[in-house]
Amino acid sequence: MRVIPIDVAAFTVTLAMGPAAPVMEMDKKSQRANTDGEALYQVPVAFGMSDGTASVVNVRVAGAAPTVQVGAPVVITGLVGRVWEMGGRHGISYSAASVRPAVGSPSKG
Repeated sequence: MRVIPIDVAAFTVTLAMGPAAPVMEMDKKSQRANTDGEALYQVPVAFGMSDGTASVVNVRVAGAAPTVQVGAPVVITGLVGRVWEMGGRHGISYSAASVRPAVGSPSKG
């Protein structure tokens, strides 16, 4: 699987668009974990670009659930994209080392 590091400093605004939610297994009865056994959570995050456009993506994090408020600026560390393909479908999944509330003024990344 190809891993693409992402420089969040390239984005003008990063906002949490929802609270952290557990990533569930296909059977929807148990929470997924990473290879180290840490629980996985996903946070919908809006990335604003300098051209005025924005994209919302789900960013997965492992460990304790991030405590972010809807609409609040966040700081994301260690963001990567992973290219995937399954059953004729393909895309990029995003994960980060952490997603946490920004301190002070709106985040630049």
